Amino acid sequence: MKGIFIDKSAELCTKPSGLLAPLGDKICDYSWLLCDLTGWDSIFKRYEDLIVRTDGAVFLPGTALKKILDENRLATANWAVFSAFPPDTHLEEILKYPLPYSDFNKTLWFNPVKMLHPLSGIEVVISEITDISVKSDDEEILDLFRKSTGKIGDLEKHNDQFTPPISDPASAVRENTSEKKSLFSKLFGK
Repeated sequence: MKGIFIDKSAELCTKPSGLLAPLGDKICDYSWLLCDLTGWDSIFKRYEDLIVRTDGAVFLPGTALKKILDENRLATANWAVFSAFPPDTHLEEILKYPLPYSDFNKTLWFNPVKMLHPLSGIEVVISEITDISVKSDDEEILDLFRKSTGKIGDLEKHNDQFTPPISDPASAVRENTSEKKSLFSKLFGK
């Protein structure tokens, strides 16, 4: 598993349409699970005929995601996980595993680099508005992001630099965060 870290702090926000733009029409080659995507409920209401909502996530074909991103270019996201699956992957199969999340996820910045969802082939994670990780086994996919994005680095090296190794990644599960919320969680009700 390989990954890249993208620092978008100079932009002060992350627009998923621009973030996923390097994929171009390849976005249509996958089915997508969108989790932890803040502030997009009003957008998804306009596309109910194209998406499947499940508790805490939206599942949709790549053609639908491309249409939504193209028609909502100015929409931003504070946190999000975009997980891509082969198009023949059924939602029931995906839901056998916990839904990926970015807000308060302790495993995002630990090595070894691995997918948040074990069946996904590509994951693009937005954390705290401007910290982005892109993971894939397909080097060609990572190269698309490397060529089109400014300040990037190797995700594993980034993780080594800023976080201590975790002894038991399985123990880093989502905790009850009602007591401890980040500033953006408090502001945006997440």
